[in-house]
Amino acid sequence: MKNYQLWGFNFLTTNRDKETNIITGTKEESEHDFYVFCFDGISFIGVNNKFYIAKYPKMRKLNDYYKGKVCDYCGYYPQSGEYGVVMGALGIIIECSEQAFIQSMKDYAPSMKMSDVRKMLSYNDWKR
Repeated sequence: MKNYQLWGFNFLTTNRDKETNIITGTKEESEHDFYVFCFDGISFIGVNNKFYIAKYPKMRKLNDYYKGKVCDYCGYYPQSGEYGVVMGALGIIIECSEQAFIQSMKDYAPSMKMSDVRKMLSYNDWKR
């Protein structure tokens, strides 16, 4: 099992603004998937020169209620390592500073292969 999952989204909102898509900056879905590296309980999103951290329950903490919410979101119950659907269904996305984003990423990057860290930094034309 991997320690993360690359998952594509076309609509993501913050906890403060549930209507505006942070990918497009509008209320519309993106035409293309925006890929996010999802870990067990946390994801990092860098888009449009803004930084976000998403938190959600870890796989081992998913009770029947949370599993039902994930099933409502994607149509099936999450399996081990399917962090993307858990993030999509249960994630709370909060904007943060670039420093907090980078520090949080450093805390999780050791569980990734270096080639995947490079992918994470280059996906979606994300710029530091």
